[in-house]
Amino acid sequence: MVRAAGQRQVRLREHYQRILGEIAREQNIEVRRRPCHLVRRNSSREHVIQNTVWYVGGLADARPHYRYRRYLEVLAGVTLMERRIAHVDLGCGAGLFSWVLPDWATERGIEDHHVDLYGMDHNLAMIELANKVREQLLRHRPDYPELRYESEADDLCTHLTANHRDDTKCIVTLGHVLVQARTRNAIQNFTQVIAHVVGQANNCALIAIDADGGRDALETGWAALLNCLDREGMQSEEVRIQRSEINDNGRAKMALLTHGH
Repeated sequence: MVRAAGQRQVRLREHYQRILGEIAREQNIEVRRRPCHLVRRNSSREHVIQNTVWYVGGLADARPHYRYRRYLEVLAGVTLMERRIAHVDLGCGAGLFSWVLPDWATERGIEDHHVDLYGMDHNLAMIELANKVREQLLRHRPDYPELRYESEADDLCTHLTANHRDDTKCIVTLGHVLVQARTRNAIQNFTQVIAHVVGQANNCALIAIDADGGRDALETGWAALLNCLDREGMQSEEVRIQRSEINDNGRAKMALLTHGH
């Protein structure tokens, strides 16, 4: 779909929270109190929706679009020379980063058909919810990219290989994931995917963002991930996060990854 010259691209920010609320109401799922923040592999569809509506849909924080704004602000620190973006969201959940990144790309003059969205989440109900939200977002933004979301690292890597294109900026994100997923198995799964991305593109930006109360855990998980990547032959150059009211280097991390020599 080609927009007329000067026509404004609809921002996904304008719709995702309303859509989440509508999906909850359609399925008669109420969110009256704070649900457990953990979403396990076998968590129910009801818990997945309650968790997402609370923490992403605007109920958890009086500050509008709090997580969205945090993600967008950190992405602003990514240097972008390429005109195509491949985004890989590890622990993608219902897709918050997949709403932020196209809006960020739009601000830089990159159309949706030059954005590829990949993700991995261990809970299939989360992936189902992400696709439900996408179906609704298409009504407002018809070129919104396909979500290539998988629950297993091998399947995600297959997508990445099949759809790889040169001249692409690769961005790997972990949004409110690393504090909860610091097990050896989780770090190894993340490393497998990241190594695959770097192997194809020879470089990528790696971003992790988490809650204010998880600073120590984020530091530990981030160090474990970089150490594991180093053992797989990747070099990392950390980029300091610019301090603001909602972000700093204790709540967000960024590194540029390349093949070691």
